[in-house]
Amino acid sequence: AEEEGAVGNGGYGAGDAAARGAAAAEGGGAVGDGGDGAGDDAARGFGTDVTGVRRDAVMLTALAAAAATCLVGQVAFIGLLAPHLARALVGPRHALVLPLSATLGAMLLLTADTVGRAALPGTPLSAAAVMALIGAPLFVWIARRPHG
Repeated sequence: AEEEGAVGNGGYGAGDAAARGAAAAEGGGAVGDGGDGAGDDAARGFGTDVTGVRRDAVMLTALAAAAATCLVGQVAFIGLLAPHLARALVGPRHALVLPLSATLGAMLLLTADTVGRAALPGTPLSAAAVMALIGAPLFVWIARRPHG
Protein backbone atom coordinates (compact mmCIF):
# COMPACT_ATOMS: atom_id res chain seq x y z
CA ALA A 1 0.00 0.00 0.00
CA GLU A 2 1.20 3.48 -0.80
CA GLU A 3 1.85 5.88 2.01
CA GLU A 4 -0.60 8.67 2.58
CA GLY A 5 0.11 11.64 0.33
CA ALA A 6 1.99 9.57 -2.27
CA VAL A 7 1.68 10.78 -5.83
CA GLY A 8 1.09 7.93 -8.27
CA ASN A 9 3.33 4.94 -7.79
CA GLY A 10 6.60 6.86 -8.04
CA GLY A 11 7.10 6.67 -4.29
CA TYR A 12 7.35 10.45 -3.89
CA GLY A 13 5.18 12.23 -1.39
CA ALA A 14 3.15 15.23 -2.50
CA GLY A 15 5.47 17.57 -0.61
CA ASP A 16 8.54 16.05 -2.28
CA ALA A 17 6.94 16.44 -5.71
CA ALA A 18 6.03 20.05 -4.95
CA ALA A 19 9.57 20.81 -3.76
CA ARG A 20 11.06 19.30 -6.92
CA GLY A 21 8.65 21.32 -9.07
CA ALA A 22 9.48 24.52 -7.21
CA ALA A 23 13.20 23.88 -7.65
CA ALA A 24 12.72 23.33 -11.39
CA ALA A 25 10.61 26.48 -11.68
CA GLU A 26 13.19 28.51 -9.76
CA GLY A 27 15.96 27.23 -12.01
CA GLY A 28 13.92 28.20 -15.06
CA GLY A 29 13.19 31.64 -13.62
CA ALA A 30 16.86 32.37 -13.11
CA VAL A 31 17.43 32.78 -16.85
CA GLY A 32 14.90 35.56 -17.41
CA ASP A 33 15.49 39.27 -17.16
CA GLY A 34 13.92 39.38 -13.70
CA GLY A 35 11.12 41.63 -14.89
CA ASP A 36 13.28 44.74 -14.83
CA GLY A 37 13.58 44.89 -18.61
CA ALA A 38 17.37 44.64 -18.63
CA GLY A 39 17.32 41.92 -21.29
CA ASP A 40 20.02 40.51 -23.54
CA ASP A 41 22.15 43.63 -23.87
CA ALA A 42 22.63 43.96 -20.12
CA ALA A 43 23.37 40.25 -19.80
CA ARG A 44 25.99 40.47 -22.55
CA GLY A 45 27.42 43.54 -20.81
CA PHE A 46 28.01 41.41 -17.72
CA GLY A 47 29.75 38.78 -19.84
CA THR A 48 26.88 36.27 -19.98
CA ASP A 49 26.72 33.88 -22.90
CA VAL A 50 23.05 34.56 -23.71
CA THR A 51 22.81 31.79 -26.33
CA GLY A 52 24.30 29.27 -23.92
CA VAL A 53 21.96 30.34 -21.12
CA ARG A 54 18.96 30.00 -23.45
CA ARG A 55 20.14 26.55 -24.56
CA ASP A 56 20.52 25.52 -20.93
CA ALA A 57 17.07 26.92 -20.13
CA VAL A 58 15.49 24.83 -22.91
CA MET A 59 17.27 21.74 -21.60
CA LEU A 60 16.14 22.47 -18.03
CA THR A 61 12.58 22.99 -19.23
CA ALA A 62 12.61 19.74 -21.18
CA LEU A 63 14.04 17.84 -18.21
CA ALA A 64 11.48 19.36 -15.84
CA ALA A 65 8.65 18.41 -18.21
CA ALA A 66 10.06 14.89 -18.57
CA ALA A 67 10.33 14.53 -14.79
CA ALA A 68 6.77 15.75 -14.30
CA THR A 69 5.51 13.38 -16.98
CA CYS A 70 7.35 10.44 -15.40
CA LEU A 71 5.95 11.33 -12.01
CA VAL A 72 2.28 11.70 -12.93
CA GLY A 73 1.90 9.99 -16.31
CA GLN A 74 1.58 10.85 -19.96
CA VAL A 75 -2.05 11.90 -19.93
CA ALA A 76 -1.24 14.62 -17.39
CA PHE A 77 1.22 15.95 -19.99
CA ILE A 78 -1.89 17.62 -21.44
CA GLY A 79 -1.70 19.99 -18.47
CA LEU A 80 1.66 21.20 -19.77
CA LEU A 81 0.63 21.46 -23.40
CA ALA A 82 -2.85 23.00 -23.30
CA PRO A 83 -1.94 26.31 -21.61
CA HIS A 84 1.03 26.87 -23.93
CA LEU A 85 -1.06 26.15 -27.00
CA ALA A 86 -3.80 28.46 -25.71
CA ARG A 87 -1.30 31.24 -25.04
CA ALA A 88 0.12 30.84 -28.55
CA LEU A 89 -3.38 31.19 -30.00
CA VAL A 90 -4.83 34.08 -27.96
CA GLY A 91 -1.89 35.83 -26.31
CA PRO A 92 -1.15 36.34 -22.62
CA ARG A 93 -4.63 37.44 -21.38
CA HIS A 94 -5.59 34.99 -18.63
CA ALA A 95 -9.30 35.67 -19.15
CA LEU A 96 -8.92 34.02 -22.56
CA VAL A 97 -6.11 31.55 -21.82
CA LEU A 98 -7.83 29.78 -18.92
CA PRO A 99 -11.08 28.70 -20.65
CA LEU A 100 -9.24 27.92 -23.88
CA SER A 101 -6.72 25.80 -21.94
CA ALA A 102 -9.54 23.73 -20.47
CA THR A 103 -11.17 23.33 -23.87
CA LEU A 104 -7.90 22.41 -25.62
CA GLY A 105 -7.01 19.95 -22.84
CA ALA A 106 -10.35 18.18 -23.25
CA MET A 107 -9.97 18.19 -27.04
CA LEU A 108 -6.43 16.77 -26.86
CA LEU A 109 -7.50 13.93 -24.56
CA LEU A 110 -10.60 13.17 -26.64
CA THR A 111 -8.50 13.18 -29.83
CA ALA A 112 -5.88 10.90 -28.27
CA ASP A 113 -8.57 8.46 -27.11
CA THR A 114 -10.40 8.50 -30.45
CA VAL A 115 -7.20 8.00 -32.46
CA GLY A 116 -6.16 5.19 -30.11
CA ARG A 117 -9.46 3.38 -30.58
CA ALA A 118 -9.62 3.91 -34.35
CA ALA A 119 -5.98 3.21 -35.26
CA LEU A 120 -6.14 -0.54 -34.67
CA PRO A 121 -9.82 -1.54 -34.39
CA GLY A 122 -9.15 -4.95 -32.82
CA THR A 123 -6.48 -3.70 -30.41
CA PRO A 124 -7.08 -0.18 -29.12
CA LEU A 125 -4.08 1.90 -28.08
CA SER A 126 -4.23 3.69 -24.75
CA ALA A 127 -4.81 7.42 -24.74
CA ALA A 128 -1.48 7.77 -22.91
CA ALA A 129 0.43 6.12 -25.78
CA VAL A 130 -1.26 8.30 -28.38
CA MET A 131 -0.73 11.39 -26.20
CA ALA A 132 2.98 10.62 -26.12
CA LEU A 133 3.02 10.55 -29.93
CA ILE A 134 0.99 13.76 -30.21
CA GLY A 135 2.54 15.55 -27.25
CA ALA A 136 6.23 15.09 -27.99
CA PRO A 137 6.26 17.07 -31.27
CA LEU A 138 3.98 19.74 -29.78
CA PHE A 139 6.25 20.17 -26.78
CA VAL A 140 9.34 20.43 -29.00
CA TRP A 141 7.53 23.11 -31.04
CA ILE A 142 6.62 25.00 -27.86
CA ALA A 143 10.15 24.77 -26.47
CA ARG A 144 11.83 25.89 -29.71
CA ARG A 145 9.55 28.72 -30.80
CA PRO A 146 10.74 32.27 -30.15
CA HIS A 147 9.31 33.96 -27.08
CA GLY A 148 8.55 37.64 -27.27
